[in-house]
Amino acid sequence: MSWESTLPYYCIINQRVRHACGGLHSAKLLLYSVNFHAIPRFCC
Repeated sequence: MSWESTLPYYCIINQRVRHACGGLHSAKLLLYSVNFHAIPRFCC
């Protein structure tokens, strides 16, 4: 998963919250982006 996939998930989550709650409701989210470039050095 990379940063490019964040937008579709963010949209789906907020669309479902809006559908469930109506009006101008949106999901309460905390977004943390991981630098995947650094991960291989921690692997085997």
